Amino acid sequence: MDEDFFLHLTDLGREIAGQTYEKHRFFTDLLTEAGVDPASAERDACRMEHVISQKSFEHLRNAYNSHKED
Repeated sequence: MDEDFFLHLTDLGREIAGQTYEKHRFFTDLLTEAGVDPASAERDACRMEHVISQKSFEHLRNAYNSHKED
C-alpha cells in the first residue's frame, strides 16, 4: 500500500486476488439462485471463498457448469 492507500499487487498477488474473486462470484450467484437473500449470500460467499481449495473449487465449478448445460 502506498502513501495514498492504493494497493499494488505483484503478478502472483493479482492471480490470487482473481481466483478469490471468481470463487466469491460463483458462491454468491449459486446461493442467490438457491433462494438465499443477497445480503446473506454475499456474507456466506466471503467465508466460503477462503476455505475451499482451488482444486476443489475447480471441480465444483466444472460440475455445476456441466450440469447447467444439460
